[in-house]
Amino acid sequence: MIGLRVLAAADDVAVLRTIERACTAEKHAFHFATGVAEALATGKNEQPALAFVDVTLESGAGLALVHHLPAVCSHAVVYALVPPPQLDLGVQAMSLGAASILLAPPSGDGLLLALSEVKTRRAAAFERTRLLAELEAWTRRSERVERVARLAVQGNRGAAALAMAEGLAEASRASGAAIYVVEGDRPQDRTRLAAVGSAAMRDAQGGLGQSLEGAQLLTLAFGGKTVGYAFLDNPSGLEDDTVQALLQIVSTVLGAWTLSR
Repeated sequence: MIGLRVLAAADDVAVLRTIERACTAEKHAFHFATGVAEALATGKNEQPALAFVDVTLESGAGLALVHHLPAVCSHAVVYALVPPPQLDLGVQAMSLGAASILLAPPSGDGLLLALSEVKTRRAAAFERTRLLAELEAWTRRSERVERVARLAVQGNRGAAALAMAEGLAEASRASGAAIYVVEGDRPQDRTRLAAVGSAAMRDAQGGLGQSLEGAQLLTLAFGGKTVGYAFLDNPSGLEDDTVQALLQIVSTVLGAWTLSR
């Protein structure tokens, strides 16, 4: 995984060097600031994932930094560095939004543990985002397939064909789509059922437009027989699972329609 961006806000050179060594050992990007204003500017520019803030910085202004830093780098996890004699500042830092406290000067082990915890937390967040995106895509696919199937079962062929074209255009990221059904015994005996987007213009004469630049003509088969065609204008996502699922159900629906004639 890519390393974290880490900000250290402290005016103690030894503390900064300790944090820098821990970051370097774990291949994290290290940034530092020796004042509150500088820390806010660096936080805004670098967008760190983790910030170590000395609450005693600038005679206690570091405590306010714990509260204000997330306003300029909302994803930063803030750890407060607190001297043992001033643990009450640690309690205040936690109430202001700090994720945890480290006794100052921080130990290498304590810093490495903090870095590991934040890295693990970010990995979990990325995985959660990925899974949610997959779930959303699956839901959209299910909704498209269900809509086509429902309209087909209801016998509303025009609406079903339009839903097929719209779904294929959206899922394949094509600028347009058209659906054809084979009406006779030959594949050439075809009728356009629906067209959306640029396909309605580029294919206005009812031809399949296989010679048009960027066009894709997909044969739809059912029971070993060609039952129709899907014409897609400049698609960029033909391998998408949603496209494949829609093509399968479109083939099935067209096959059922041809058998019922």
